[in-house]
Amino acid sequence: MRRVFVLVCLACFALQSVAYANNLVINPTTTLAQQTSNNTSAADSFKTQVNGNIAGGNVSKLDIHSLIYPGNHTKIYAHFMGWFGTFNHMNVGYDSTSRIQVARQVQDMVSRGIDGVIIDWYGQGTTSDLATLALMKEAETHPGFTFAIMVAMGVAIERTVLRPLTNKPPITLFMATLGLSYVIEGAAQLIWGTQVHGLELGIDDVPLEFGGVLVSQFDIFAAVIAAAMVALLSIFFRYTRIGLSFRAVADNQFAALAVGLRLPSIWATVWAAAGLIALVAGLLWGARLGVQFSLSLVVLKALPVLVLGGFDSILGAIVGGLVIGAAEKLAEVYIGDYFGGGIESWFAYVVALGFLLVRPSGLFGQKLVERV
Repeated sequence: MRRVFVLVCLACFALQSVAYANNLVINPTTTLAQQTSNNTSAADSFKTQVNGNIAGGNVSKLDIHSLIYPGNHTKIYAHFMGWFGTFNHMNVGYDSTSRIQVARQVQDMVSRGIDGVIIDWYGQGTTSDLATLALMKEAETHPGFTFAIMVAMGVAIERTVLRPLTNKPPITLFMATLGLSYVIEGAAQLIWGTQVHGLELGIDDVPLEFGGVLVSQFDIFAAVIAAAMVALLSIFFRYTRIGLSFRAVADNQFAALAVGLRLPSIWATVWAAAGLIALVAGLLWGARLGVQFSLSLVVLKALPVLVLGGFDSILGAIVGGLVIGAAEKLAEVYIGDYFGGGIESWFAYVVALGFLLVRPSGLFGQKLVERV
């Protein structure tokens, strides 16, 4: 009897389920085609190649920051290659200078949590120049999405301005680079304006206490980055083949040519590396003081550092930077009132002048001996 009762209950439940199913209306919000079709900014006509270049497909829209540790403030940038669409590059199905295509690419990156892009720039009027302008316009429509121009500009400067000055006196190179900096700064102000822009690297500028002394967390971060770059450059110049080539060319260009070193490629690499270092320094100082063209004045502080430490010594640059920094702060505190304050901005040059009078080669620089 109990078994019959259970069967009757199950039959009634089944009849109710069938009735409910008949009245159930399902409104699909997507289709299989939508879930498997290309949802990236890559062209549908671009197919997977034998060299490993993958065709556009259906890629997760999960925020890329979720792949890092929880609570991180890391900024993630993509490398934007804006040279496609010309005859000397592979056909990827789109033109990098197209405003529509650039908009698709930026929207694609923003949808996946990418914070900005770094773009290679190869000079005015080139395909990369047009792509850069289109990217800049599109980035302005997405608050928080930033971009930076890569070190290819350093290579372009070397080839157009500095290569013709090879084997010229050092003062000629110094004046050429100084004049070039004013040209670049003036052209940049014409293109981007003179407003000060904020730059957020994801590092909170909060004070940390060490033995009763408050130190900015961002300053500590910048110091660690600077120390890491100095260490990498030291290893690079001492233990790598290209680094030793740099030192050989700096010491004697004619001897370097005699042993088979190719000066044009070495100079191009030097300026590309200089552009990369300048990019890192610009990001740190831009985050500290805001992105503005007066940041170029900060570079002038490197001159007293080099005079004090020596132009040909990495150790001298480190020691010189520490001495100049400490001298500026101590002078401002103890003797600043005698000069009406504000001596921190020019005291470093007074120290450099004193060293030029006493020890022109600096603390760690090599004394130049020439036969007359």
